[in-house]
Amino acid sequence: MAGILPEVTLPEKGRGSDLRLDDLRRSAGNFIHSCRPRPVLFRRLFRMYASRLRGRLLEIGPEYPQYYDAPSIKLDLCERYGHGKYRVDVVGDACALPFRDGSFSTVVCLEVMEHVTSPERLLSELSRVLRSGGTLFFSVPMAWLYHPIPLDRLRLTSQGVEAVLQEHGFRVVKVHRVVGVLGFITTMLYFMCMARINRVPLNPLRRGLLMLNWLLFLPAFILSIATERLQPKDIYITNFCVAEKP
Repeated sequence: MAGILPEVTLPEKGRGSDLRLDDLRRSAGNFIHSCRPRPVLFRRLFRMYASRLRGRLLEIGPEYPQYYDAPSIKLDLCERYGHGKYRVDVVGDACALPFRDGSFSTVVCLEVMEHVTSPERLLSELSRVLRSGGTLFFSVPMAWLYHPIPLDRLRLTSQGVEAVLQEHGFRVVKVHRVVGVLGFITTMLYFMCMARINRVPLNPLRRGLLMLNWLLFLPAFILSIATERLQPKDIYITNFCVAEKP
């Protein structure tokens, strides 16, 4: 009937507080993630190369935390990232980028190549969308836990990264071996403990154990970050590469 107000569904009791609690949990999870050695060291490297973060910037497979302040277009296979809190700008395939040739002055592609079906196709696409004189920030693990999300196909040494980038027309400026022996050992042990804790069926107990796990490993993380330059890099976690397109 005309003039009758539409029915309004009231929120369930406590629903608003539950949403705020979920946001708090995501924020806590993101903060914990950002304190591990690799994110901290990646932020340092981006500050070192801040002058190269210029022009239109594309980030493929975005991570949280964001390691730089420059605005970027974020592309991934799914709509959200960072514990589901952040939305990407473009949903697409890194091996078939939906952009014109030379669309970007800077491309960031971190820890993606091990997950794609065709690393060669990925590198060809990165070169295609990057304009001449542009900068590629690229990383791929040298040693890491098996993590098929959805695939986990390869690892590369620093020489391997340099070789494949040169084969696809890039000029390599520098390959940094990131997270040395101490950081490698503590990070691996941390994630192995997390894997065991995540099997605990009770959510409150599991969350508490995950926080305790982080607190126990935090001093080792701080030590490994502080001594990164002194650690041997025969075993290390990942390669952080800065390259140019001629």
